Amino acid sequence: MLTRYRDWGWNDWAMPEIGRTLGELELLRREMDRLFDGASSESSTRAATPRLPRMGLFDRGQYLTLRAELPGVAKDAVDVTVNQGVLSIRGQRKESAPSGYSLHRRERSDFQFARAFNLPCKVDLEKTQAEMEAGVLTVTLPKAEEEKPRHISVRAK
Repeated sequence: MLTRYRDWGWNDWAMPEIGRTLGELELLRREMDRLFDGASSESSTRAATPRLPRMGLFDRGQYLTLRAELPGVAKDAVDVTVNQGVLSIRGQRKESAPSGYSLHRRERSDFQFARAFNLPCKVDLEKTQAEMEAGVLTVTLPKAEEEKPRHISVRAK
C-alpha cells in the first residue's frame, strides 16, 4: 500500500514553473492513492458507488443511435422501451459459479441498472431496432419524416 510522506506546498515558492510541475505530480500521487485504496479491498465508498454502464446517444442525421456497453449482460436480461419521447433501458447481470464448482475469488458482481434519455426529436417506433453483439447494445431509432433534415435549393431571380 502506498502511503503519503508529506503534502508539498510548492506553489508558494518563488519559481512558479517548478510549483506547477510539482503540483501536477502531487495531483498524480493523490489519484494513484485513490486508485490503489479502491483496489485493495471492497471499501464502503466503492460498494456505495452505483454501477452504470457507459452509454452514448448520437444523432446521425436520418436516425438516432444509442450504444451501451453491457459486458456480461445477456440479451434476455435487457429491456428497451420508448414512451412519450423517452428511451428507457433496464437490465441486470447475474454472475454465478457453474454447478459443481465453488467460488474462490469474485471480481465481477451482480448489478442492476436503469437509464432514461429524453429523445431530442420524434422517432418512428415501427422501424426502431435493437441488437446486441459482443456485449454492446445498439439501438437504432429512425427519425419521423417531419424531423428528418431536408435539403432546400436556392433559386436566383
